[in-house]
Amino acid sequence: GEWTLDSGCYNHIMSEESFLNDKWKMREDRKINVAGSGLLTCKFQGNITKGGIRLKDVYLCKESSRNLISVSQLDVLGYNFLFSEDHGNIKYKKEEDLVGIAHIDGGKLNYYVEFLHSKE
Repeated sequence: GEWTLDSGCYNHIMSEESFLNDKWKMREDRKINVAGSGLLTCKFQGNITKGGIRLKDVYLCKESSRNLISVSQLDVLGYNFLFSEDHGNIKYKKEEDLVGIAHIDGGKLNYYVEFLHSKE
């Protein structure tokens, strides 16, 4: 599935359970309002590794129309962003290797992420 980089999203959100490396049930269901999808119920969380990026505590919301990557959560995990007019580079702060490229699509607020392969 496609992933959208979202600066207004507080948590990573995905709709496809098959991408989770592991998952666990949340203590309480979470209700999240997502632009374009409305009010969603999330019952599970999990972790995902895509290329060189590891996403932690991703909310599984099967009704979501998009998979969203939270810019603020990536920052907490130690990733840097450098945006230009048509794309953004995602790097891990402790390394120089590029781990993802966010391509602009349809406007400055809509970036689709291309995950690059990890060296591991």
